[in-house]
Amino acid sequence: MFMKFLSDRVVKAARSVYSVLMERDSNLIRDRKHHLKTYRQCCSGKELVDWLMKQNECLASRSQAVGMWQVLLDEGILVHVKHELNFLDKDTQFYRFQECEFGLHHVSDEREEEELQEAVSLLAQLGPDALLTMILRKGPSQNSGLGLLNWPLFCVYTDDAGIFALALIG
Repeated sequence: MFMKFLSDRVVKAARSVYSVLMERDSNLIRDRKHHLKTYRQCCSGKELVDWLMKQNECLASRSQAVGMWQVLLDEGILVHVKHELNFLDKDTQFYRFQECEFGLHHVSDEREEEELQEAVSLLAQLGPDALLTMILRKGPSQNSGLGLLNWPLFCVYTDDAGIFALALIG
């Protein structure tokens, strides 16, 4: 029941983000060409991160924005054009919103800004878990080398009562 509630909240957040994206920067969703192939009606990962950073000055890093988009990717609201599982902050990685499946559409609303900030807040809370899942999903060969320097660092600790916590460092 909790997961359904959370999923409903993520879908609501996605609707808000999508609506504002379409209102303010609908040109981000367009046909893209890469390696002689055309990908219809999509956005690049880098552009999505740039856009989200521009919408909320409280975002601390691009990694935080990546985690927020990863939440939508994990829910199937946003999909990679080649069905990759990890969101990448790159110009050459393209993503599509699943408008029909999730009822995403642009609705002009006087509460638009407030709803966007609520959506960003929820996605920011869920983002670190999505990033951790993304890191764990990769095989050991993909997690080695300097690539890890781009990932946020996590610290796991316990208190006197033996309660575990996960903290984002940085």
